[in-house]
Amino acid sequence: MIPNPLLDRMEVIALAGYITDEKMHIARDYLEKTTREACGIKSEQVEVTDAALLALIENYCREAGVRNLQKQIEKIYRKIALQLVRQGVTNEQSLKVSLQQGAKQLREKSTEEPTQIADDGPGGKKLVRTQRACV
Repeated sequence: MIPNPLLDRMEVIALAGYITDEKMHIARDYLEKTTREACGIKSEQVEVTDAALLALIENYCREAGVRNLQKQIEKIYRKIALQLVRQGVTNEQSLKVSLQQGAKQLREKSTEEPTQIADDGPGGKKLVRTQRACV
């Protein structure tokens, strides 16, 4: 909606990346399905809600691309597959596990309080760095 004479004087910079809606469609239509099949989980065994994917995208995968989103979905599905194996679910049986439960387990694994590391800085000053440890 910029007038053409003004647009001619401007330099247009194109930024590559996906918006949240595009990431939702990519995650729903491609990433989630391929990861589920790779883990050997049937679609009846897992319930993926839009709210769970949106929370994953907005809280854990804020970069422009979808590579980190794919890694997070794979991590959640590995945890779901492990949970199904530990509960002794076979291919004939079905157990509903939601993606939201898997994301909740990821949050619980990270420590609530950051660890502090003290270093001697230049001139003998104490420098304190904080790190959040994740399992």
